[in-house]
Amino acid sequence: MPVIKVDDVSYAYPDGHKVLTGLGLEVEEGERIAVLGPNGAGKTTLMLLLAGLLMPSGGGVEISGVRLDEKTVRDVRRKIGIVFQIPDDQLFMPTVAADVAFGMANYGVTGDELDTRVREALEDVDLADAAERAPHHLSVGQQRRAALAGVLAMRPDCVVLDEPSANLDPASRQQLARVVARTVETLVLVTHDLPYALQMCDRAVILDGGTVAAQGTVAEVLADDELLRRHRLELPFGFSLDLALEQMNA
Repeated sequence: MPVIKVDDVSYAYPDGHKVLTGLGLEVEEGERIAVLGPNGAGKTTLMLLLAGLLMPSGGGVEISGVRLDEKTVRDVRRKIGIVFQIPDDQLFMPTVAADVAFGMANYGVTGDELDTRVREALEDVDLADAAERAPHHLSVGQQRRAALAGVLAMRPDCVVLDEPSANLDPASRQQLARVVARTVETLVLVTHDLPYALQMCDRAVILDGGTVAAQGTVAEVLADDELLRRHRLELPFGFSLDLALEQMNA
């Protein structure tokens, strides 16, 4: 049973604008998949559907065998954790520890178990010493890891990261990548950052026109210049795929 199953999903916003059309996608347990595509391709809408923040207009979304609907949305949100690009969307409590505890407390976790899971989650993301700090006093990289800690504490079946490398310096990018590598088993990475996708994921899916336009290993997708151009994707100037693969395999 896949962790994520998106079956012939369509979605139109209230003004009638269609964003997704016949989208199909499966993510198996332990898989690390990058969702790529140009602006307007439907990546954010897909992410919001997976989180149960939107409901499909047609087709179905299942998370660990639970089909998303109005009755199951609370259970679905426990099974999948979303780390949004803008930390302020998730960090709003007076302290980092309180933010990490917030989701669990809403699902009835209390007392010693709550304290233990907060402590373990902060240790997992290298923020054990920031528990009592105000989230807005942290760097962007620290804020993103704090948001991830709140997700990890819920022990979801899958984690979705939305543009996690945005506005991070190189050291923070690498620290986040290391944390994700050791803490997240099943990953969906939504990004424009193609080198980061290569570093963090095994498979890539290109969304365009509201559906899956292409997929393959990340290396195969990034090696296809014509495919990238067709879907308005671009590797950074001077980036060498061969050298990156060599370094990763060293």
